[in-house]
Amino acid sequence: HTKVHKFLKERAEQDEAAAAMKEYYSAFLRLYRRCAASASDGGSTMGVSMMVCMELLNKAQVLDDQYCKMADIDTMFIAARVREKGADKRPLAVKAGDMLLRFQFMEFLVRIAVARYFKTKEAP
Repeated sequence: HTKVHKFLKERAEQDEAAAAMKEYYSAFLRLYRRCAASASDGGSTMGVSMMVCMELLNKAQVLDDQYCKMADIDTMFIAARVREKGADKRPLAVKAGDMLLRFQFMEFLVRIAVARYFKTKEAP
């Protein structure tokens, strides 16, 4: 479901991102659940809101004035929510509204990592 190939053009970069996500998947899953729980309004949809993503990135000190500005985060959040043209046309069983589902949250994290660390060659 992700669109990693849209912003990581080289196959080797895609494979490297996939390997990192696989290695730390359980930690990312716990992070998703924690964020989704704090974004929950008591409804039936489990997802992560834009406000929770901003709080997470602010607390993690990922935001900066050059590579990862708030406007960039907003754009990456929206990009992670968009379904790729030509993708499976069946509607999702759950309508997440303005929240990221798990696979979208994972894509969002990859987008953030690429913008903040990959492009700058700065390792966390």
